Amino acid sequence: MKTKYLFTILILFLLSSCDDFLKEEPFSFLTQDNFPGKVEDADIALNGAYYPLTQNFIRGYQNLLGTCAGTDLTTYGGSKTNAYAMRAFYVWSPADRWPVRRWDHLYQGINACNFIIESVNEKGYEGADKAVAEALALRAFYYLELTITYGDVPLKLDQSKGIDGLDLPRESVDVIRTAMLEDLTSAENIMEEYPEIYKKVYTRQGKLTLGAVKMIKAHYYMYMAGWRRSWDGQMIEGDKSYWTNVRDLCQEIIAMGVYELDPDFTNVFKDLYRDIYNKELIWEIDHSMPDNGSTFPNALTAGKYGAGKGGGFASLRSNLDFWDLYDPLDVRRDWTLGHGSFKTGYDFVPSNNQRGKRPKINKFRKVPGNGDHAWRTPYNIPVYRFSAVYLMLAEALNEINDGPSPEAYAAINTVRERARPAEHKTDGTVLPDLSGLNYESFKLAIIDERAFELAMEGFRRYDIIRWNIFLERVKMVSDDYYGGFQEANVRDFHMLEPIPLQEMDLNPEWRQNDGY
Repeated sequence: MKTKYLFTILILFLLSSCDDFLKEEPFSFLTQDNFPGKVEDADIALNGAYYPLTQNFIRGYQNLLGTCAGTDLTTYGGSKTNAYAMRAFYVWSPADRWPVRRWDHLYQGINACNFIIESVNEKGYEGADKAVAEALALRAFYYLELTITYGDVPLKLDQSKGIDGLDLPRESVDVIRTAMLEDLTSAENIMEEYPEIYKKVYTRQGKLTLGAVKMIKAHYYMYMAGWRRSWDGQMIEGDKSYWTNVRDLCQEIIAMGVYELDPDFTNVFKDLYRDIYNKELIWEIDHSMPDNGSTFPNALTAGKYGAGKGGGFASLRSNLDFWDLYDPLDVRRDWTLGHGSFKTGYDFVPSNNQRGKRPKINKFRKVPGNGDHAWRTPYNIPVYRFSAVYLMLAEALNEINDGPSPEAYAAINTVRERARPAEHKTDGTVLPDLSGLNYESFKLAIIDERAFELAMEGFRRYDIIRWNIFLERVKMVSDDYYGGFQEANVRDFHMLEPIPLQEMDLNPEWRQNDGY
């Protein structure tokens, strides 16, 4: 990274000596001195800060392959020698492409946010506080992703210029999260002043709303209340008092009255493909054709691949234990998983042989209604859904009260009721309302319900880490197809990714995460 900046500075120095050839001053160029020069410019700059979200290693299919393959639910679906199979086998290295690219994209987003915050605050023109609020919250999201992935990382609150600020020390997770929570509170306060833009809307076409900022904040507190692994190999228990913050934020999001569960679970994901903004989606990453299409459905979903076909390359598979865990009549199961293929266009055709084969992931399938696309598609990627608010609220109340309260039951049962087939909504025979549970049995219900509802949406790996069940859960899975490598190879240190080798080479005073 430093060598790139040094090379750039050298080129600029050489060019500056060519006075005999370059006499004119290019006043029309955009520079940090004249951009952003007005509110509209700040909005343009914000697009650059959001852009890294569309990259595959933050919330795209490569991130899902990197975080989902090798959990207690899913594994890789392709060649046994593929790099993602190696991740599913827990054969990791600091030089691997996945941790390097994810690190780079997250810090690109942070530096773009820093540019907006710093430039707007220096110039102080009226109305640009909205851009600062979004940049603060977006930067906090990027740091949340960094800390749950790598642990301690450099805390960059100023934009990188030249080679300055590229050799910062790794800051502790606690310090980073405290700073980001302060920023999120500042963003909330600003957004409250613009209700028509941020508070009374459920979508801004991929940009942040007040509800999305509250969700980022709630996730910070959720992870701070749970377990984490430190860079030197210690398991650190969270502070359970943070569950009150999670409860309060979830209740605030519900009380906003702008989000609602879609009565049809499958419709949420159909709308993601059709580019219809569904009121269950608190935040989604917007993809548009042709320049910014998403490859989400094609990489993950069962065959067959191509224009006018609902499937892809089946690069992610479920294990049979997860398939068996579902109630067979749970409407989420046959939309999320399946044995078979998309043989006739967009219709999934189940296979009669449902044993001995790993189910395929069909949650993010293509559907008719927004063009027949092959590799690039208009599929928007979900970040936070309203159903997760109910599950977080139920979990928080169980932790606060050392057992489920009536409100906790109501929250989780709301999600379960939506998952019943239409003919069994009220008869109590399918996914009946939970009742009569203690702390431990309710927590197990939360562990399962988050799997059923949020499978393959990027949470499971970090959930089983914060619950301190990572190793036991991953070792439960004996994947005969891949020879049981996942079970044999996984270790405690895999709860953190390695710091990329290029960063370690540039910062010899850093200590690598334990185990790598």
